[in-house]
Amino acid sequence: MCCRILRFVFIYMLLAVMQNVYAVENMEVGVLDQELLIKRYVANGDNLIIWIAPGFGTHERAMKVSEQLAKQGIEIWHVDLAESLFLPKNTTTLRTLDARYVAGLIEFAHHHTNKRIAL
Repeated sequence: MCCRILRFVFIYMLLAVMQNVYAVENMEVGVLDQELLIKRYVANGDNLIIWIAPGFGTHERAMKVSEQLAKQGIEIWHVDLAESLFLPKNTTTLRTLDARYVAGLIEFAHHHTNKRIAL
């Protein structure tokens, strides 16, 4: 009886830990004949946040927040459109950028993950 209880507790703890497993990987997504560089925090949940850098690159704090969200089961994709498209890093760049890049990224993400997507 004691072995059964210990086995149950072990399996329960293992499943609880595995439920919030995440990994970080770099990937490229083709949109409008361009390759967008994505830093992906893979998570098992049903939600995906596409985090678009504000025009000045991505700060370390954003990566730490992404890590914590991934631990909670929310997948994060970081994209710096200015960097991927070799554009100047400033606020004007994002304001004048063709929105089809973001639309293409959303379409790709939905097709490949089937998760609910937020920007």
